[in-house]
Amino acid sequence: MIAGRVDLGDPHIVVSAFAIHHLPLAEKGQLFACAARALVSGGVFANVDVVLSPATCLEEWYLELWRDWIREHDRVAADGKSFVHIPTQYKGNTDNLPDTLDEQLRELKQAGFQPVDVFYKCGLFAVYGGFKPQ
Repeated sequence: MIAGRVDLGDPHIVVSAFAIHHLPLAEKGQLFACAARALVSGGVFANVDVVLSPATCLEEWYLELWRDWIREHDRVAADGKSFVHIPTQYKGNTDNLPDTLDEQLRELKQAGFQPVDVFYKCGLFAVYGGFKPQ
């Protein structure tokens, strides 16, 4: 690290997983811009993270689907460990600042990525990102 910067060489891909949801939207945009500057032309940025649903009813449904998945895992695993408290813990943690996919895709575009898209989504969990134009 030199002067607060990490030398990434000439990265073709930048990936983040389950971290960016801790940043406010403006800081997400700054991070996306930093990733865009670091990437080579044609490089890709991908983020795997939780996202905020665009409607409360969807958020509640996705949380229940997550709980159902955990309960099924608990039943099959039969190891006595339960993780059914995790969705409630996630929602109650004030360090979690998820934003909607629409908001984050807009920030990616403003950072210079084109095209941007959601590569995969399952309930609250999404893989999304974009390409740095050539």
